[in-house]
Amino acid sequence: MYADSEGQATLIGADLIEAVTLIAVLPFWRDLAKGFALSELGSDLRADHPDFDTERDRLLHTLGLAPVSEEEAAARLLAVAARTAPDYVPRVPDDDYGRFQVQ
Repeated sequence: MYADSEGQATLIGADLIEAVTLIAVLPFWRDLAKGFALSELGSDLRADHPDFDTERDRLLHTLGLAPVSEEEAAARLLAVAARTAPDYVPRVPDDDYGRFQVQ
């Protein structure tokens, strides 16, 4: 579960291993839900961080995580995020805001 200080929340993996894998492959995962194209986000990331692929692969290998393609990671992120509501929406019990907004 990802929850930020602005009241946004979403599931980002079925478990910690999946969440870390998907975030390592798609560090720009939050922009996917905003409608940005996967190819555009990947190009922008690599323009700013030309060693991204090498560093990502090293991280996944070091953690013993299986690599996945960006397309598969995006599909899995969107699928798990779709399961967020209604069962996984955090609540703030002593706060006037109540429920988080699902991203």
